[in-house]
Amino acid sequence: MYKKIIILCVNICLLINMIMFNVKCIDEYKYLPYKHDKVIYLTFDDGPSPNTNKVLDILNRNNVKATFFVIGNQVEMHKDVVKRLERDGMCILPHTNCHNYRKIYDTADDYFIDLNSCVVKIKDVILKEPVNFIRFPGGVNNELLRESVLDEIKSKFLDNKYYFIEWNVYGLDAERVPENSDTIYNSTINQLRNKPKAIVLLHDGYGNINTVNSLERIILSAKQLGYKFRTLEDITEKDFDYFIKKSVINKGVR
Repeated sequence: MYKKIIILCVNICLLINMIMFNVKCIDEYKYLPYKHDKVIYLTFDDGPSPNTNKVLDILNRNNVKATFFVIGNQVEMHKDVVKRLERDGMCILPHTNCHNYRKIYDTADDYFIDLNSCVVKIKDVILKEPVNFIRFPGGVNNELLRESVLDEIKSKFLDNKYYFIEWNVYGLDAERVPENSDTIYNSTINQLRNKPKAIVLLHDGYGNINTVNSLERIILSAKQLGYKFRTLEDITEKDFDYFIKKSVINKGVR
């Protein structure tokens, strides 16, 4: 009798363990793939500047890589910073040469003259061609970029297999309204919460010390939310397709 009871108890214990194990496996299967698929692409515009070194210190301390859309005239002034970007494994991409909207957006030819000047200055420092991503100063929808000029630029980009990158998370760090590091942090993290994949727009120009002051908190919170960090140089095909469908890459192209 006792022997039957012992066997019954053992079987019950085994059954409970199997149930608990299966529940655990189901939970892990349910949540882990989504967590591991969350990707963030930190991007910084308008550098390099003295703030870029501070940004790099934070990125390196947290083992994070990021993408920098640089201004050609600033590259000339801060070649040492650009060399450090390259040495630290960051992605360096062209933004503009002069950042003068009225000048570069007057005609498509003016835009490409400016862009090519920026590309040449990057190549002179890092001794290689940047990958074929760019970002329009002010984004695609800025008021000074006329639709006819934009259409001509887009056509040439597509012919040469270039891609223009927007963003789906913006830290509000280039707005004219007074901002502080809490504003930048809260804006960034609140937008991240609803996105499995994010290209985040921040700035590392001369006036962006509040971005520096918010950056480590942004990184730590993003990691807690399950995001992995990549650069646009290492973008996966899956992520690329996601951003195309969401009009974050090549916005408005049919």
